[in-house]
Amino acid sequence: PLFKQRKLMLLRNKQKLQFSILVFCNGRWTTHTNLTDKDLAIKRAREMAKTDRSAEAIRVMQYQNNIRGGRIETELLHIDRPEAHQSQAYQVGFVEAVDVCNSIDDFFKLDARRATEALLRPYLGAQSLTATEFLHISGYQREIDRYGTLIESGIYRVARLQGPKLGMEIKERQEALFEYAETIQKNARTFAKSRDKLPKLEEQDFVKVQWALDGKVEPDQIDFYLTAIVCQHLTTYRAMMDKLEEVVLKLAATNDKGMAILDRIFADAIFSPGVLRDLVGPQVSLLAQVELTIEIMTGQYRGKTPFGGQCLALVSELMSHGKCPETAAAFRYHLIRSLASDTPFDRRENEPRLELGKLEQIALQLKTMAILQPDMPAIHEAIERRRRRLHNDM
Repeated sequence: PLFKQRKLMLLRNKQKLQFSILVFCNGRWTTHTNLTDKDLAIKRAREMAKTDRSAEAIRVMQYQNNIRGGRIETELLHIDRPEAHQSQAYQVGFVEAVDVCNSIDDFFKLDARRATEALLRPYLGAQSLTATEFLHISGYQREIDRYGTLIESGIYRVARLQGPKLGMEIKERQEALFEYAETIQKNARTFAKSRDKLPKLEEQDFVKVQWALDGKVEPDQIDFYLTAIVCQHLTTYRAMMDKLEEVVLKLAATNDKGMAILDRIFADAIFSPGVLRDLVGPQVSLLAQVELTIEIMTGQYRGKTPFGGQCLALVSELMSHGKCPETAAAFRYHLIRSLASDTPFDRRENEPRLELGKLEQIALQLKTMAILQPDMPAIHEAIERRRRRLHNDM
């Protein structure tokens, strides 16, 4: 009953007054961000006009649903940017380590997608994409080539990390990774060519789509095609918050395969610091962020942000029942990084003894959380690192 109530709240939330920031680039308008605060939307749009070099024009739209089910649209702001660059070369991101991929399936596992998100974050972030969407939709794979050599640079960076550890020359490892990448692109192109003959998620629910696929694709390709169909459906949504809400509404009450796809897409989004910040809103301190992460992972989150809050509350409840293991792993990743960082828990009260007291309280709380067990050694190491630093400061 609680799950149904939250889903109903999410549906009602989508009917409220909404302000969208739209960006014109490469001949089309796309939604960059959805907000519920008019002044904040206008402020962010003005800031983007100064920082987003690829935007040729920016506007703020107000959307309001009427009682007849229609929508009233009002333009609040329009900024032309004739000085915008027509093409923008992004720099590849950075990763410290990534699990070795020895098969195509390994590229779709959680750590490989985490590395993909980190390496391609400049592009994926600008286009509001998750790693799962990028790996399944050929249009995104073709488009990225217009923004520099991100794929080549990312593969080279991973090859430099893995080659020496595997006893291979960097070039040899690089060639192996390129072969995997070409196979992934081939699979995405095959799906794109046949998608008109395949069932569509906007026309029927996920379970019926799954039934309709039986006999049309090889059994070992079912998971890829189901995920690709979901990702293709998401191409009609530009803002990440809208995508996450749609994924939850479409897949949260389906079956194991649907839940697995929801889990993958949500986990990919959580790995992006910007998306996580939009989901939970700004926090007053690192301690508040850690406490909020614990609330989310234990199903106690109640949705405090206008967009994404109710969506995350549903996923929080699913995580607490073991339904979204990859999303839980993504939150553990952020928790470990927070604990291991040099940032004080609270800059307003950063005296070492007070900090140590807060750390011990958190350590005691984390010790009893079953959802943390898969990464407990890394959590203990992060806590011990912060503890040693505080003892040295004292």
